[in-house]
Amino acid sequence: MKARGMAMMDRFEMSDGLVLVPCARILNPRVFAIVPAYADPACPVNGFGALYRRDVTMLREAGFLAAFDVAGRIYHEATGHRIRVLDCFRPVEAQQAMAALRPDVPGHLLAVPGTGAHPRGMAIDIQPFGDAGDLDFGTPFDDFTEAGQSQSDRAHDFADVDPDRRAVIAENRRALDGAVRAAAGETGVPLVGLPSEWWDYRLPRADYERYAPVSDAQLPPEWRYLSRDQAAASG
Repeated sequence: MKARGMAMMDRFEMSDGLVLVPCARILNPRVFAIVPAYADPACPVNGFGALYRRDVTMLREAGFLAAFDVAGRIYHEATGHRIRVLDCFRPVEAQQAMAALRPDVPGHLLAVPGTGAHPRGMAIDIQPFGDAGDLDFGTPFDDFTEAGQSQSDRAHDFADVDPDRRAVIAENRRALDGAVRAAAGETGVPLVGLPSEWWDYRLPRADYERYAPVSDAQLPPEWRYLSRDQAAASG
């Protein structure tokens, strides 16, 4: 699917009406820190190396982005904590590269290229943090270890964890989920959490499947995601 018209500095509209905008255009910098995990091979939660360009412009679907900005405001007002944005829009070629780079990761943990909310810009991966560092949510982002695969689940009860830490994890997850639910109620945008990943919030399938997945090649050159090596490998 080709894009309609010319790319503008602050938005890009696909022919099916999907509008992608830079995260920095809408997200409040007092609440959100945009740190693309897959652009920095040294990032401790990046399991895919130099997947994105170092200077990548993080994009997201416009309506979803505005609603999640409200979630961040509610969360920050309630807790005083901030939110690190690790990933959001993920082009189809990046999904393909992930599968090729990490054949050890079980297939159910990586979406089939072209499926899911990420290649429509309707999902966001986050990590809340405070003055002392990242908050404890039970696992780090993208924990592909055997234990992490179960502990990342929103329903995991951490029964085998020290009671004090279990209480902290539960409260951290409760506060974040509560803020997102409140934002959904305030904005009318149906924000939901991916059940298997505490860090992933998105729109429901019925909403994102109204639009076609977006490839890197469809974006304006200055907004393309893949690093030079990954772009060459993808053909």
